[in-house]
Parts: sequence; structure tokens; C-alpha cells
Amino acid sequence: GRKGLEQRTYQDDERIATLEQQLAEAQLIAEDSDRKYDEVNFL
Repeated sequence: GRKGLEQRTYQDDERIATLEQQLAEAQLIAEDSDRKYDEVNFL
């Protein structure tokens, strides 16, 4: 019933928060890699 639905929504929120965090980290890593690549090509 309703309690199960609320529990599932909470789990989805947790999973989304985790995915958003992983995405943010991946973007930082990608930007860092781009910067290193640019530095290497610049030299």
C-alpha cells in the first residue's frame, strides 16, 4: 500500500542523489583531464 510506495520513493531519491554525486565527480575528472591534455599539447 501507501507505506511501500513512500519507501520506494525514498530509495529512488537516495539513488538519484548518488548518481548526481557520481556525475559531478565525473565532470570534475573530465575537466581536469582536459586541462592536463591542453597543457601537454601546449608545450
